[in-house]
Order: sequence, then structure tokens, then C-alpha cells
Amino acid sequence: MVDKAVIDAAREQYEDLAVVCYINSTAQIKSWSDVCVTSANAVKIVRNLPNKNILFIPDRNLGHFVAEQVPEKHFFYNEGYCPRHEFMSADEVRELKEAHPQAQVLVHPECNGQILDLADYIGSTSGIINYAGEHTECSEFIIGTVSGVVYKLSEKRPDARLSYGREICIYAAGPAVNLLVAALFFPYPAIRRVHLLLGIFNLLPIGVLDGGQILRCFLQNKIEISRADRFQRLVSFFCAAGLVV
Repeated sequence: MVDKAVIDAAREQYEDLAVVCYINSTAQIKSWSDVCVTSANAVKIVRNLPNKNILFIPDRNLGHFVAEQVPEKHFFYNEGYCPRHEFMSADEVRELKEAHPQAQVLVHPECNGQILDLADYIGSTSGIINYAGEHTECSEFIIGTVSGVVYKLSEKRPDARLSYGREICIYAAGPAVNLLVAALFFPYPAIRRVHLLLGIFNLLPIGVLDGGQILRCFLQNKIEISRADRFQRLVSFFCAAGLVV
């Protein structure tokens, strides 16, 4: 999500330009940059760069967040973004907050500014995990990042309840596409059969399959992490055993 021509034009305009690249980028994009950063160390590294002018690539949301923490630098932004974080909306967070008034909102800086304004804490994945672990007075959290953080959160706060918003929709999208293709190609038995089987298989509530992730997200909205994980593992075991038999 970045055009090399944009980088070349910025280098021609500013001699002291530093191109700062978020580490979750392709190898090619990294090769165009001067330094790579994580969401955890971006502010510290940018603040200590000798360059005054900073082109942050490829994520505009993370770039704006870093710029707010380092106002002494002159920032330029690329119009890229993380699809998973861009998919979240401020209205969604407000709805979750209304449903869970005691929950704290923990978000990743790749979310847009409207969501960051609603957050109780903004930080990297490790920062979100550590924050939840340290703030034991809170038992509910609305998580504004990918649901993969749950595995570490389950170690830090097995008693907590988590809300992810539309994360379930993201996991449901894969099987939905297979079922849609099966319907569109209904006159063609071979294609219809393959996609129908793939869609149904992915909806099984087993481990890392989409169905398993949908079940896990649903349960974590209702009960604490430890109970949700135990229940999901139990369901996964019996479903997998059923397939083997």
C-alpha cells in the first residue's frame, strides 16, 4: 500500500528525509525505507532520529499516532492502512461500550483517530496484553485489534471477558465466499461440490478453522476467557473425533 514514486519524490524534496517503515510490511517496501519500527518502539526510534522530516509508511493511522507523540518532527503520510484495523468503526466501539459500560477500551494505534479518541489505552499488541494483566480491577475489555492477542491475554487474565466487535464477521467471510461460489455455480456439480464442502468444513467449530474462531469470539463475549477456552477446546475435540470416526 505504498508507491515508490511517492518515496522518491519526497527524497528529492527533502534532503534530510527519513523513511520510516512499519515492520509488518513486505520485504520490498522495507527495502525502500531507512529504518523499520514496531508499534511498540516507533515513537522512541522516531524521536531519536537526527532527521527533521519523516515519511511514515505504509500505515497512515500509525503514522498519525507517532506524529502526535513526537510533535517536534515534520511528518508526511502515506495513504495505506491495515485492513483488519480499518474495518473497525467508532460507532461499533460505542455500541460495545453501551453494552459493556464497565469495560475498558484497549486499541492498537493502527486504528483510526475516531477510535483512538474513545480508548482508555492505546498501545502495541504487547502493550495491550500487559495493560490488561496489570489492571486487575477491570474484568471486561473491548479489544481494538486482531483477536490473536487472546492467547496471551488468557495467560495474563483468564478471569476477564473480551469483546471484539466485528471480528466474528471477518472469520465468517471465508466460508461465506465458498458458499456464495457454490450457489453461483449451482449448474456445475464439480465446482459446486468443492466450494460447498470447503464452506461447511471451515464452519466446523474446530481449533483454528473459521468456525472455531467464530465460536471462541462468541464465547469470550459472554464468559471469561478461561471458561471460553475450555469449552471451545472441548467442542473442537469432539468435532475432530467425529470426523476421524
